[in-house]
Amino acid sequence: MKRRERGGAKHVVATEASPLHLISRHASSFSFSKTEQAKRDFLKRLGSDLQRNEVVPTYKGAYSLPKPKEVKTTAEDFYSTMEVRSWGSGSHGQLGLGDDRHRATPELVLALYRITSDLGRVQLCCGDLLTTAINELGHVYVWGRLPLDASQNIKVPERVTGLDNVVVRSMSCGPGHMALVSDDGAVYTWGRGQSGRLGHGDDHNAYTPRQIKSTFVLHSIYIRQVACGEEHTLFLATDGALFSCGGGRAGQLGIGSYVNCCEEPCRVPLPPDTTFVHIACGMNHSAGVVDSGAVYTWGWGEQGRLGHGNEESHPSVKCVEGLRHVKVTTLSCGGAHSLALSSCKKVFAWGWGSFGQLGLGSCHDALVPKPIKALEHVHVIACGFGHSAAVTDTGVLYMWGFGEEGQIGAGDERNHDSPQMVWTVPVKSKPVDPPNVLHISLGKAHSMAVALLSMHQDRRRRLNPDTVRHAAISLQCFVRATVARIKLKKLLRVQDKQAQDDVTAAFALRREQEVDQFQDAANREADATAREAQAQEFADMQKRQVEITAATCLQRMLRGWLARLNFKVRWKQYQDERAEAETAARERAAFLALEEREAFRMATDEVATSFVRDVLIEVHANEERQVEIRWRAEDSIAQANLHRETQLKLEQEELERRNAVQELARHQRELRRQEGIEAAEAEHRARRDREIADTKAKLQARKLQAAAAAVGQPTTKTSKQSSERRRRLRDKLRQKAADEINISREKRDKLRAELADRRKVVDEKLQEQQQLAAKLELARHHRIFRNSLKETPVVPRPTAAFQVRASFIAETYRVLPGDPKPHYVLDPNAAAAVHFEVAPAAAAVPTNHPRKSKVRIFRELQRSKSSSDGTRPEQSAMPTGGNNSGDV
Repeated sequence: MKRRERGGAKHVVATEASPLHLISRHASSFSFSKTEQAKRDFLKRLGSDLQRNEVVPTYKGAYSLPKPKEVKTTAEDFYSTMEVRSWGSGSHGQLGLGDDRHRATPELVLALYRITSDLGRVQLCCGDLLTTAINELGHVYVWGRLPLDASQNIKVPERVTGLDNVVVRSMSCGPGHMALVSDDGAVYTWGRGQSGRLGHGDDHNAYTPRQIKSTFVLHSIYIRQVACGEEHTLFLATDGALFSCGGGRAGQLGIGSYVNCCEEPCRVPLPPDTTFVHIACGMNHSAGVVDSGAVYTWGWGEQGRLGHGNEESHPSVKCVEGLRHVKVTTLSCGGAHSLALSSCKKVFAWGWGSFGQLGLGSCHDALVPKPIKALEHVHVIACGFGHSAAVTDTGVLYMWGFGEEGQIGAGDERNHDSPQMVWTVPVKSKPVDPPNVLHISLGKAHSMAVALLSMHQDRRRRLNPDTVRHAAISLQCFVRATVARIKLKKLLRVQDKQAQDDVTAAFALRREQEVDQFQDAANREADATAREAQAQEFADMQKRQVEITAATCLQRMLRGWLARLNFKVRWKQYQDERAEAETAARERAAFLALEEREAFRMATDEVATSFVRDVLIEVHANEERQVEIRWRAEDSIAQANLHRETQLKLEQEELERRNAVQELARHQRELRRQEGIEAAEAEHRARRDREIADTKAKLQARKLQAAAAAVGQPTTKTSKQSSERRRRLRDKLRQKAADEINISREKRDKLRAELADRRKVVDEKLQEQQQLAAKLELARHHRIFRNSLKETPVVPRPTAAFQVRASFIAETYRVLPGDPKPHYVLDPNAAAAVHFEVAPAAAAVPTNHPRKSKVRIFRELQRSKSSSDGTRPEQSAMPTGGNNSGDV
């Protein structure tokens, strides 16, 4: 074996006949390719064997090999090794590769080697922007963007705090929260707490895992599986019972109603003799498998994600009729689609298929489950937001769906509507067996998988403990030399950094001195400017003082002129008021004289008629009392009948009003429910449009970068044809997205028109009811008025003496504005006839005129038909000359 220098570093060289030929190849691969080194790093598993064999050091930095011993270990014991790979979007470090770059093909995750020694027992779970892993000790590690910490991205796995004494068995990740199950059946959740999705009895956020105690611990319920959706969480107990919590506006809780918030886990009603064995959550829908192999789904039904043959939502569990004849063992839910694996290892898909995530060879939605004919002998399935995966019995990985972030792993960034084989062996490495994928997990835009790798058959034959020991010693020498070079480079970098710091300090000192000088000059210039400003301000103040003095003089002149003008105006007004007062005094004196003469005449008339008035009043008192008693009895009967009829009408109107109010409330509730559904649909559509727009913008940016890098290079006919095909495919996808958006907008406009028509009908009914109530009220008032006219009591015709007294009262009583009006008035014609016939000697002689009834003052405006007998008064012959006072 020889040694030679290359770039100042020592490398081990072996001849073809030497047994260390394989060692030199591994050493060179270690320095140039970390992926190949990790792929063949089976020495990690043989550390214990190397420690059992004695290695005696001969000089510093080297070791001598002991004599070979007979070891019964065969080459098949060192046949395979485990590895974990990730691909897709790494914008927030969710790939675990230490950076934020995208990967279009599977790349080795070396960071997982420091959290576990057995990759075969690692459980992976991918969320939207993060990834979690559970090692063989039950410890939880996380990397990527945490839901409650948007300030930083974790690019290497970090252990979750707060779970030191908890052994985790399984977990699930949602877009904003996470949940896990321990070995003793306890449930821990943390993340965003809106809508009560964490199940702690409130909507507060949790920055560390908290155990759910309110429901499970108090009732001794043990959980074996948990599933997280966008705003809800499902819990499967060991006895097959199902619990849910969180937001249920789309019915995804399965409790039989649409609720905005359920802060504590509640039991999901299940059909009789039904026990769930597996559950899964999508964004806004849920699914589960029962012990008989039947599949039940519930939640939002848009795009057929429930598999019931329509797009209706269901708030309670419902069996999928399309899978009743198939025994399903497991299932997985994506953003709006689902996959189911049957006992005969067939895969069925249904739901949203715009990006080909159903794997049916098209980009159409499927309202019922359909088998994926391209897949057979499948034993593992997984769903991401817009892509899907399946693993066969032989460990072959197939993926399909949305791939613009490279999450398909096929080496390109385009969508695939049929299953594509992923993670295959390159052509130059055909002698190496393909990897055997054991576990796959998908997130929103990235993927991770655990695989069992095989070794080349020639290397397997040459693999034995001696070659392994020689390779270990050579690698140790190489690593020590490499570490020494790294330390030397680090020391040189430190010295360079110190010298650079000294130069920077000197430059900063000189810069500080220049800044001080510049500051002094600026201060002097500022003082000069301040003095100039003070002088200018003093000049302006003097100018303002002169202007104020001139304005004061002008104001004095104006005040004097205005005072003289006001005095003249007030003197003129005083003279006018004095003349008006004298005129009013003269008119008042004349009015008082006229009133005095009128009062004297009225006093004379009163003395003349006082005796006749007293006699007539006593004679007619009994007759009036009888008439009043009869009239009051009839009036009470009429009022009772009217009150009873009015009460019946009011009860009927009140019943109609209550019915109208109930109908209006029902319509308003329906309108609010429709508006809530429309708002939820608009929010989901807007979120989907933003995601599509973001992905297209990223794709356009990458294309622009590629175009900028390719400037100056000639394009061939093949590249032009491929670019033309990509452009046609891109135009087709854009047109399809635009058609879907137009269809959703037409549905929204149609729903809004229907709601407006319903609101208009409700308003018209309410207006008709109000008009009907007003008409009934008006008719009631008219009816009361007519009844009052008909039910007026009949009063006999008064005697001549009473007519004389009434005529005197009618003539002498003057109704002035603001004075109370008399309660009764008589017919002036009848009064005049009485005055003509009555003589001083025979005042009580009756007349032949027909008798009339008294009416109230407001009824006098009507015609004389208001009398109860309906007869008209006869016209009396009125004498010429004379007045009432003379007749008396």
